Amino acid sequence: MTNRPADIETNFFGSRTFNVSYQFPVNILGEKSGFTLNPGIGLGTDKYQFGDNQNLFINPTLGAESSRLVDVADVYGENISINRNNFAANYLEIPLDLRYHINKNNYSKSFRFSIGGKVGFLYEAHTKVKYESEAFDTRKIKDSQNFGLEKNPICSLCQSRLSRVLCLGQLLPK
Repeated sequence: MTNRPADIETNFFGSRTFNVSYQFPVNILGEKSGFTLNPGIGLGTDKYQFGDNQNLFINPTLGAESSRLVDVADVYGENISINRNNFAANYLEIPLDLRYHINKNNYSKSFRFSIGGKVGFLYEAHTKVKYESEAFDTRKIKDSQNFGLEKNPICSLCQSRLSRVLCLGQLLPK
C-alpha cells in the first residue's frame, strides 16, 4: 500500500485470504528429470476487518492514491450501530513455480518441492459498511476505489506437497 497509514491493525478472526489458481506442468531438462516449470493463472481475494470499528477512507491531504484509517462513526454519524465493516482487495494472479518431483515415473503421486512467485493485478478494492441508525434504519454502503493499494503486488512462494496435502509458505514484501 502506498502512503500506508502507520496505525493499521487487523482483527485476526475477521480477516481472511482466499486464492485459487490453475497451474500446468511443462517438463524441463527431459521427460524424467523430475523438474517441471508450472505457469498458471488464478484469482485472489483479501478481506480485512480492522479493530475499533475503523476502516480505510481516502486521505484528503495526500490525494486519491492514499488512504487513512478512520473510525466509521466519524464518517457516517455518531449515533449508529455497526453491523458489518470490512475492506476487500481482489487480484488476478499469475503464479510461476519451479518444481522438483521425487518420483520421476509418476509426478502426480510424488512428493514434490517447489519455489516460485506470483504477480497480481488489482482489479477491484472496496470497503463495505452496514449500520443501523434511528434516522435511516439500516444502511449498506460499498465504496469501490483504489485506496492507494499496489496495483501489481509480487510475492515469493515455497511449497511441498505429498499427493493432495499441501504445505505453503508465502512471503510478501512490505
